[in-house]
Amino acid sequence: MKINFLDLSDLIPQCPNYKQLKEVYDNFVIPKDTVSHEDFLCSLARYKYKKNISAKHIIALCSLHKSKYYLVYKLYLKDTLVYVGSSTSIEARLTKHLEDKRFDYVEVCIVPNKKEMLALEHKLIMDNKPKHNKDCNLKCANSYTGDLSKESFISLEDTNLIVR
Repeated sequence: MKINFLDLSDLIPQCPNYKQLKEVYDNFVIPKDTVSHEDFLCSLARYKYKKNISAKHIIALCSLHKSKYYLVYKLYLKDTLVYVGSSTSIEARLTKHLEDKRFDYVEVCIVPNKKEMLALEHKLIMDNKPKHNKDCNLKCANSYTGDLSKESFISLEDTNLIVR
């Protein structure tokens, strides 16, 4: 999925709260048919460190879009990939993973449909063999036609996850 990054530097204050980000979203994305929800979220993630934006706020903004999101996510522990998964509800999925997996940060990638979500997920599992992934669907992995190096993953390591 190609992301068109937006220049949001003048629109977002330093250390914005959720209400401020939602206001920028409401004024910038909703009235403009040319700006996609995905472009806005990925652009927001790009300013995360410069503007000190909480990843929790970025995740919360994901739920504003009416259509279903297809996300592939990677869980890391001490810079080691330990799990690859996919979901349409990242908050619920991460909450479930906190019960049985140790991880300290997350990366997510928005993909356009379920087929691409599953293909990317299984390709990443096949290539990386994370310790918490039990199996890989080779047919699904081999159906991935993209370039892994060009996938846009958003890092969410500042989500303050409680690690057991």
